[in-house]
Amino acid sequence: MISSTSGDELAELRATVARLTDEAAVTRVLYRYCDLVDANRQADIVALFTPDATFDYGHGQVYTGHEALRGLFSNLDRNDATSHHLSNVTITFDDADTARSHSYLYAYHRRSGTDHLVHLWGRYDDVLVRREHPGPGGELWAIAARALTGAAELGIDPDPGWPSRYPLIERVGREAVTGPVVH
Repeated sequence: MISSTSGDELAELRATVARLTDEAAVTRVLYRYCDLVDANRQADIVALFTPDATFDYGHGQVYTGHEALRGLFSNLDRNDATSHHLSNVTITFDDADTARSHSYLYAYHRRSGTDHLVHLWGRYDDVLVRREHPGPGGELWAIAARALTGAAELGIDPDPGWPSRYPLIERVGREAVTGPVVH
């Protein structure tokens, strides 16, 4: 037996499909970032960001705009190999054109010409915005702001005056929890 769908139900279904489509598109941008970093395709990495994007690398190191991001990503040339893994992606929407993402990463780096290895376990907190026109890789969303925090690192010296290279992910003890954690 086929039941008819009311106009309200159809509108709700369309909204759900649109939201799931947007979630998938945002997630693809995050995964594409990792793929492009590992391929050392610096111009393509920068193209994933809005022209005025910020990347907060922690401890006062904030890169703003494409030119500054090109400088940041030029550091990839110091590696013979990298491998970035992203997981636990959660996405919320401020509105139809602005998404917030929270994801965890593991990043492996083998420094050029040496056996020196660097490992990072951490988190990205991102704000993405819908593009007016698709990006070079067909991306429908662009990163407007990214912040990196760490859980642990091996093979890298801390920033001067800091206990670690990256700001550490905030942790709340069992006694301090008064409600759900909202990002």
